[in-house]
Amino acid sequence: CNGQSGWGPSNYVEKSKQICARALRDYGKSPIKVIREPHSIIPCLLPPLRTENIVQFNRPVQIGWIRLLRTWKCDFFHAGFWTRMIVRIMHLDFIDCIPSSNAIVIEQGDQQALLNFHHEEHKITLTFQYPSDTSYNDNIFPQISQAIDSVIDVFYDPSKVDRTVYCSHCISKGDKTLTPTKFVYQKLVDVFMSGSHTIDCGEVPIDLESLVPDVLLRHIPVLSGVRISEKIGYGGHGIV
Repeated sequence: CNGQSGWGPSNYVEKSKQICARALRDYGKSPIKVIREPHSIIPCLLPPLRTENIVQFNRPVQIGWIRLLRTWKCDFFHAGFWTRMIVRIMHLDFIDCIPSSNAIVIEQGDQQALLNFHHEEHKITLTFQYPSDTSYNDNIFPQISQAIDSVIDVFYDPSKVDRTVYCSHCISKGDKTLTPTKFVYQKLVDVFMSGSHTIDCGEVPIDLESLVPDVLLRHIPVLSGVRISEKIGYGGHGIV
């Protein structure tokens, strides 16, 4: 699986047969012609997603569902950035995805995500929606956001990437004339680290779970029965 972006060559080569097989399988679901042999994933040669692939993200949020919206903005995009992002998302074993020249649709059961690539704006946008009764352990948003961060951290200094989180409460109103409140990602992290689990949107307290479920780490299981035999040091909030 040899990647090349539409704006310059990529030095990223993925030889995994599993990735190639998944790419061919997903091409069968997309408007792309099915390829019968391993083929390069070249974003500039992939067609844009069809309207029917993203119509669910343009509708108002369903009752009993939560829609998350997050953006990452950089000063510029390196050659090969989108190629590596596509391959990184394909590495997530628990999802099905449809890659294209400007977006990736991700699905796992009832959970749906749309990752948009805005080349001219040097920005990527993640829209994620899921039933509100989805358990913490089954929520795939943390894995997707961490996969995106892992690619961005390869190309950029994380402190120079603007991460913005949009208010899920504002989005749930379904009013397209209303601009959702924006939160700086790091501010939400600081709020959580201070011991609070809510932040105000105007006069409405918003649960951090509906904004940054990946920060709360509730999807990570807690080990029980662990016995500390010897303490050799301390770091952060943990014991070595």
